[in-house]
Amino acid sequence: MNAKANFITSCIFDKPLKVVKLDKAAIDYHMRLATFYSQYRAIGVNYNQVFAVIKSSFSDRKALAYLAKLERATFELVVSNHQIMTLAQDLEVKIYGSKDIESSIKGKSIK
Repeated sequence: MNAKANFITSCIFDKPLKVVKLDKAAIDYHMRLATFYSQYRAIGVNYNQVFAVIKSSFSDRKALAYLAKLERATFELVVSNHQIMTLAQDLEVKIYGSKDIESSIKGKSIK
């Protein structure tokens, strides 16, 4: 029992305390953003499959018409992806204070 008391006393008084603050809203936001991005990637896989089916199943004229619609939808997805990336960078700036996340993590120590 005395060893535990000495350990606790030394931890409290001899060593600096490390405080970790978790922002639950930022964690939740990051989780939802990551989920949204994974859904975006799944749409990309489906896009490739749809492209192959359209190309093999329809005549050239119909395929061009469908591919034009698919191209418009793709442009909307690109805009959405750009918004996702912008939101992720804004979150990095909020959390780490820099857009370069790796250098921010290496240079930051918790005291």
